[in-house]
Amino acid sequence: SLFTVPGTVVVRGAISVGPTCPGPQVAGQAPCEDPSVNGRVRFTAPGRESVLAVAEEGRGFAVRLTPGRWTARVSPTVGNACQSVSFRAPTAQPVTIACDTGIR
Repeated sequence: SLFTVPGTVVVRGAISVGPTCPGPQVAGQAPCEDPSVNGRVRFTAPGRESVLAVAEEGRGFAVRLTPGRWTARVSPTVGNACQSVSFRAPTAQPVTIACDTGIR
């Protein structure tokens, strides 16, 4: 659990990697899921110190941030093209950072 820090909110999310199966899905085939993976996520906002969180496979991450506009990106990006995600804290929606495996 995260310690309570006055003036901050908890933001949760995950790093998603996909696609994990090549080609279109066939009826009756087990679905391919884009799993959440381990990694570090750096949160940046103008005029604020960056914050680093660790995402765990299957569990994602939870981080305390001050309210406002933030950008999250995988740090460093290794092998996968990962998008950065901008959001406003607090947010009820999980912050999901998608990374492309290149599988088509």
